[in-house]
Order: sequence, then C-alpha cells, then structure tokens
Amino acid sequence: MLKNITLTAAAVAVTLAAIQPVTSASANGLYVNPNVLEKKVYPAVFLPPKISCKAAKKLVKTHGYKKVRKIECDGYVYTFKAKKYGKKYAIAINAVTKKVWAI
Repeated sequence: MLKNITLTAAAVAVTLAAIQPVTSASANGLYVNPNVLEKKVYPAVFLPPKISCKAAKKLVKTHGYKKVRKIECDGYVYTFKAKKYGKKYAIAINAVTKKVWAI
C-alpha cells in the first residue's frame, strides 16, 4: 500500500515538473524569431456556400409565389416581395439552408 502511494506521488511530481512553464533560464539555446511573433495568423473561417440571388428568386417562385421582386440580396438572408392568391407578401430566404418563409 505504501509502495503504491509512493509511486503515485512520484508520478504526480514528474507530471507537474513536465508541465512547468519555460523560463528564460531554462530555455538556454532556444531562439524565437521576433518577426514570427509579430505576424497575425488567424484560423481559417468556414463560410458555407450561398445560393445566388437568381436561384433564390427561382426557389421562391417554386413555392407558388408570383410577381417576385428582389428587395435585398446581401448577407445570408435574401428578401423579396411577392404575391400569392392575390395577397402581397414579404418573403425571406436563407441563402445557405434555402428555407423560405413569409414575413
């Protein structure tokens, strides 16, 4: 039992020593180019593909709307004016998921 506790304590001590931060005294011979530190490297951002405004207008028409007119095709939500059964609607479409809804 005492042997297991001693081995566990030694393993914890070795682990803690291994994760200590590097100081200038312990980093002898380590050279870091200062130009590398100044560069701003940003991770890649995944932007999902969007449909075109023309394709969105066609999709609105397939949902039964007529006289579809574009209001805005910027960003990820496109908006249109349209008529269905004689009533006027403002239509929004998500440019990524292609979901169509009336506003």
